[in-house]
Amino acid sequence: MRGGRRPFFMERRTDAILVFKRKNLIAGIGGLLLAGVVYFAVWPFIAGGREMRAWCESQGPGATLDEVRNSVQRQGYRITSPDKDGHALIHDPRSFGRFLCAAQFAGERLVSARYQSSD
Repeated sequence: MRGGRRPFFMERRTDAILVFKRKNLIAGIGGLLLAGVVYFAVWPFIAGGREMRAWCESQGPGATLDEVRNSVQRQGYRITSPDKDGHALIHDPRSFGRFLCAAQFAGERLVSARYQSSD
């Protein structure tokens, strides 16, 4: 059989191994994609509250509105404009507003920041 054609049972075995490897590769890629989607969809709900609480408690009274806005932007959070009473809400858009930091401003200065959870 040198130089000639392989026996039929060897050809089928080779094809079966290639098909098996291809299916494993596709399943592996699909599994990684699924894990990535689950991670990015679920992670903000797992760690978001802890991160928002830590950030909110780190905001000390006396910070200017611009300093707070810059800090909010660095964290990837969003802030509403303070209303006429000086109340503003800071939230993480990845968790759809589930975790909030209620900020109280007097003029352009932060008076207090309090963590709230919508659970």
